[in-house]
Amino acid sequence: MKKIVLFLFVITLSKIFVAQENKFLNKTYENSSPNIEFGIGYLFNPSNTDHAITYQLASRNIFLNKKLGFFYTLEPNEDNPSDLFGVNYRISNDFSLQAGSGLLFNSFFDSNDDGSRKKLSLVYHPDYMPLTFISGYSIDLGFSLGVNYRVFFNKKAIEKVK
Repeated sequence: MKKIVLFLFVITLSKIFVAQENKFLNKTYENSSPNIEFGIGYLFNPSNTDHAITYQLASRNIFLNKKLGFFYTLEPNEDNPSDLFGVNYRISNDFSLQAGSGLLFNSFFDSNDDGSRKKLSLVYHPDYMPLTFISGYSIDLGFSLGVNYRVFFNKKAIEKVK
């Protein structure tokens, strides 16, 4: 049932995005070339003290008029590792939203009693700066902060420092 609802939701959203030609979807941002990020973060209130460090790999500005990307976060733990896979969407020149769910552990499609792992984050990525700052919240593990290092795929972004 969850798979059918998710499939219908994705199809409906894709039709809405494709059908609309508004300024919100068609707006382009300065320095919106694709990039990849490697980062580390910290969970402030984990259920287990060994579960505090997170590692993230993110790609930004790939699809949907260079505003949509993907991320994968790993939260290692000896007893119960956790991970997140999701999308990030650029909402302004300096901010993005990230939403993800468990991929391999506590995923949306698992039928365990714990439910799926979900997280929502606000990302600050100033123009022409290689650092990205992430502030997120998950019902399971609480607040988290992270810092990613961006690797630009165009030389103009590095050369055009204001």
